[in-house]
Amino acid sequence: PGGALLQEHVAVDADALADALAAPDLDIPGLRASAPVQQRFWLGGCIALAALLLVQMIDHWRDALAASPTWGHWVTGVYAAIGVPLQPHWDLSAYEVRQQGAESEGGPHSAIRVRFSLANHAMRAQPVPLLRLTLLDRYGRRVAERDLTPADYWPRGRATQSFLSADERVDSEVEVRDPSADSASFELDVCLPDAHNGIHCAGDAAAAGDAGGAPP
Repeated sequence: PGGALLQEHVAVDADALADALAAPDLDIPGLRASAPVQQRFWLGGCIALAALLLVQMIDHWRDALAASPTWGHWVTGVYAAIGVPLQPHWDLSAYEVRQQGAESEGGPHSAIRVRFSLANHAMRAQPVPLLRLTLLDRYGRRVAERDLTPADYWPRGRATQSFLSADERVDSEVEVRDPSADSASFELDVCLPDAHNGIHCAGDAAAAGDAGGAPP
């Protein structure tokens, strides 16, 4: 009789366990309400950490991004807005300007038409530069000087662009007024804006080197 009673008790417990497993989930309002809140909390934290990491990456590579034709304008604009102007380290020595001749236009308003080519031999794209045109007389003395913007010398019929790709070249000509009609030759120098709102030219470094090496 004792064994039969034990078997009956085990059978009842097994049935109760089966009913409990088959029963629907317990409805606990506090537990159900906390799960979505925790999920939103973790999701928001992950997004915030990802955004912070992205900002740190941009700040770390800001100079490289500022030199990018795609991102440069956006990055420099953002940093300028917070008072941190960026100035990418462009290689002025990688530009090549070749003089291809000049012709005097004559007439009452004496002018000279200058022909030249401009190329970028850097390993990356660089901005279309300013060109400093200097007119010289037959003794090599400066007669006039003018800074030409890309809009002044960009070839007609060619789509305007802000950057020259690696090894890209443009051929152009520009007409400038000769104030004394004594110009016999000309010089062209490549220039870019610097971080102090000035103009820095490739010839500046050469002139500084010559001055430093000159005897006192």
